[in-house]
Amino acid sequence: WIATNIFFAAEDEYFARPSKIRVTHRDLAQILLKEAAAFHDITATEFDNEFSLNSKTEDALKEVIAGYQLNKSNSEHDIFSGLGFHLGSELLADQEFNIIDRHLKTRFPKLVKYLCSRDTEFELNSYAWIAVHTKVEIEHFDYAILAAENSIKYYCGTLKKEQVRDQIIAGFVKFAGVQRSFFGNILN
Repeated sequence: WIATNIFFAAEDEYFARPSKIRVTHRDLAQILLKEAAAFHDITATEFDNEFSLNSKTEDALKEVIAGYQLNKSNSEHDIFSGLGFHLGSELLADQEFNIIDRHLKTRFPKLVKYLCSRDTEFELNSYAWIAVHTKVEIEHFDYAILAAENSIKYYCGTLKKEQVRDQIIAGFVKFAGVQRSFFGNILN
């Protein structure tokens, strides 16, 4: 039951609700980037050369992998911390995508109009990656809250329930720190 609340968000990353077609959100992001580059008359090679990942972005990616507790055996602490990290990612992603959406529509309306006019093979326009995420992230957060609440409620290990809660909160705080550092590096 607890895992299904987390799996909801993961499964949703392979589905485009408006079209009810299976497409990964990563595919939608790549379509948006390709079309935005085309709008600005930038080739894929030029894009890669101009906007390659810097060391601070690579460091942030490593922190995300660690925060989600990927590629390792996990203790109870790791699982609860990872759940909190997931909670943070969903809540802050909702805010992030809505800020990006407003910013693009306000500052770059011609780009947004262009992206919205570019249909994809998935019965969505090229702006869909952003549009979809302005709606689904808060729902993912709601499901993650249910997972956290039920993790605490049904926990029967050696820790006190308050310790489980504290580990979840620590994971949430860790995500906020990773995001703050990442965006701080972008703005510098």
